[in-house]
Amino acid sequence: MFVFPPDAYIVGKALYRSLPPASSEAVIGTVLMKRRSSSDPLLGGGRATLGSMDLEKDMSDIKELRPKTIAGIKRLAKRLQSNSTLTRSAALDAASMQAGFQNFAHANHLIDQTKAPSATVQSQPISQREAYRAHSRAEWVERINGVPGASGSASLSWDSLPDMARVLDAFMGSGQNHCHFPTGGGHDLTGAHLSRFEPGCLEFRVTNRLVYIGRPVRLRLERIEVEPAESYLYIEQMELPESGVYLTDEDDDTPRRIRDHEELVDLGGGEYVERGAWDRGFTHDPEDPLPDSARLLNRILRGDLMLVGKASVWNGSAQNYNGLHNKLGSAGVRQLIENGLARRAV
Repeated sequence: MFVFPPDAYIVGKALYRSLPPASSEAVIGTVLMKRRSSSDPLLGGGRATLGSMDLEKDMSDIKELRPKTIAGIKRLAKRLQSNSTLTRSAALDAASMQAGFQNFAHANHLIDQTKAPSATVQSQPISQREAYRAHSRAEWVERINGVPGASGSASLSWDSLPDMARVLDAFMGSGQNHCHFPTGGGHDLTGAHLSRFEPGCLEFRVTNRLVYIGRPVRLRLERIEVEPAESYLYIEQMELPESGVYLTDEDDDTPRRIRDHEELVDLGGGEYVERGAWDRGFTHDPEDPLPDSARLLNRILRGDLMLVGKASVWNGSAQNYNGLHNKLGSAGVRQLIENGLARRAV
C-alpha cells in the first residue's frame, strides 16, 4: 500500500484547497513525485539515502513554520519551492495557507491592512487641532498628578476653604480648564480665592471684570486611572442666600421665581446693584457713572460646579453642557465616565 509522506500530504492538501479543481490533483501529484522519487522503491528510487534523510528533516522543520509577515511567507515559499516542483505562485499560496491565510493575496491584504493605520499616522502631519488637544490633555494630567496623593484611581477631598483655594490654584488659567455651572454653560476660570466681603464663599474669576461667587463645602478630585486626562474636580456647594437686590415688596403677593443665581454689578466693598446698571453705565444718575473697578458678579445660589480638562471628552460633549453633572453628583459623573471609557475600549 502506498502511503503519503506527512509533509507532502500537508503541502498537497493546502494546495488542493487553494487551487482550481482541474489543477489541484496535478500539483499534488507533482509534489509527491518529487518527494518519493529518490526514496521510494515503488517509484524507482531504491533505498533511502543520506540526502533523502536530510530532505525529510528539512521538510519536518518547514511544516512547523507559521510566518506573520509577507517577508516570512516569501521565505517559506522559497523553501517549499526548493523541495518541490511548485511554481513561485503556488509556493506563495501554500506558504500563506500554512501561515493561516486563504492564499497569498489574502495574506497580502490582511497584513497590509494592519500596517496601514500606523503608516498613515506617521506619513501625515498632525493637525493644529490634534496638537492642541494632545498638549492640553498632557498638561491637565500633569496638574492632576501634581496634587499630593493623586495616583491610580484616587478620590481625594478637601473641606476647608483655604485648602480648596490652594488646590484649585494649580488648575487656574485661561485655556487650562473649563468650569461647568449647575444650570448649564461654563467658563474657563483664571483664579479662585476667598471672598473678601462674603464669609464662607470663594470667588471664581473669569476675567478681572467677570466673577462668580459660590459657597463650597467640599472639593473633590477624582482621578480616572485608565485615562487620567478625563480626571476632574467637583465642587459641592451649599445654598447661598439671595443678596436682597431683587427682593420684591413684602406686600406684593406675586409668586416669586426661585433663582439659581443672581447676576449683579459689584461696585466694590460688597455693595451690589442690579444688572441693568452695567448696561446703562450708571446706577441712578447718568452724571454718576459706574466706577472703573466695577465688575459683573454672578452669585451661584444653589448647585455644584465641575472643572474638567479643556480637551476632555466630557467638555467635548454638548449633552454634558446642560448641568448634567449637577444632576448626577460626583459619584454619578465618575461612573458615567468610566463606563464610557470601558465601552470605547471594547
